[in-house]
Amino acid sequence: MKIIELIRIRTGSSNSQKLLETLKQITAEAMLGAPEGTVKLFKEDSIVGDFAYFLFWDEESIEAEGTDLGIKITKALGSLGIVDYSSWTLIK
Repeated sequence: MKIIELIRIRTGSSNSQKLLETLKQITAEAMLGAPEGTVKLFKEDSIVGDFAYFLFWDEESIEAEGTDLGIKITKALGSLGIVDYSSWTLIK
């Protein structure tokens, strides 16, 4: 995997079970287009309501604003909290 997109969200929500279900639903809906990447959802162990999506791609490069999947997830998260997006490329 050569590229990782990292999408972090800070929700401030204490209802983490309901929020987690919402985040899983966003993932499922975003994946409907059957992209070739892999999506993993993580939670911050020390801060309640903080989550991160890691999108793994076996590509040489992606657009500066991200992949279609990354953009779709980022937009869907916008109403839930503070969202931070970055992409990382493996150094050869």
